[in-house]
Amino acid sequence: MIFIKIFLCTVLAMENLPAYGRTPSLHHLPTPTTPPGVPEGLHRRAHWFAMQAYFQTFDSVVFHELELNYQNEVLLQQLHMHNLYNAPEVQVDETVDETIDETTCLQDKTEFMECLKEKNASIHFQQALKSSSATKDRIVELFDSLDINEIVSLSKDINGNYFMSKAIKYVGGDPIERFMEKLIRRPESIQQISTGAKSPSYKVIISLILTGKSLKNYDEFINILKGMEHINPYIIQQAVKHIPEYKTFLLEGMKRGEFPYEALSLCHLCFLGMYSQEEIRQLLMTSDKVTEKLRKYIQTRNWDTIQQKSIAGSEPRFLSQD
Repeated sequence: MIFIKIFLCTVLAMENLPAYGRTPSLHHLPTPTTPPGVPEGLHRRAHWFAMQAYFQTFDSVVFHELELNYQNEVLLQQLHMHNLYNAPEVQVDETVDETIDETTCLQDKTEFMECLKEKNASIHFQQALKSSSATKDRIVELFDSLDINEIVSLSKDINGNYFMSKAIKYVGGDPIERFMEKLIRRPESIQQISTGAKSPSYKVIISLILTGKSLKNYDEFINILKGMEHINPYIIQQAVKHIPEYKTFLLEGMKRGEFPYEALSLCHLCFLGMYSQEEIRQLLMTSDKVTEKLRKYIQTRNWDTIQQKSIAGSEPRFLSQD
């Protein structure tokens, strides 16, 4: 299987080389024409697996190079400015290129989930969320019926994830209250959604952080996040940016030697850089939890520049794309 993945990665990389200085995203990897004799569904599925392998390989290379070469400004700036890993940047800006069978997709929850994992249907139903229609009412009903395992499954799927983030943004009210309650009742699900640099699922948690402040269980949700380790650093970035209590909690914990990771490295600058030089630089220069590469990087850079890059890269693009 690993050799098949490597082959698929190589083919996709050669056919869809991204422009210099840009992170590859799905709009650079169009589905190629289906070969004669190959069923359309099978071809689309194979292409999906190939994309997954491609992005996993890309992520591994980025983080490996970032750790090997702390002076690589291009890679570091990409990591800061994109605020995404393998997630497609402009999915919702693309035109739906085929008619969506709403009747089938909205027939029941199983069909609904399968449709959301297809790009075109995901885009279609994201757009429907912004309207006032019977279609939106049915979408909200099905969204509200998702159990925790289905929530995790859609969150970890590239196209399903986009829908989940937009549903959190546009649905509101009791369905989102119940959505958060489902997560709180199963804290391990929050951990599942929050971890993994190779999964876009972290965007669901960021969506809740940014849009869920009025929810009655919001504080309980944030308290669960406080107790979690090894979560995606961009979740921490958004919590530090938008929740003053969390920002203080994290900093005071690190001063006591309580860090969210076994070691702090360059990829954690996205949230470390949200603090001022006076707040955190001395801690990073003296703590044994900081890798030597990160320490050297800080020594050779102006902290104000690091902070500016972190702040500039802290706007979640996936929520602003409409």
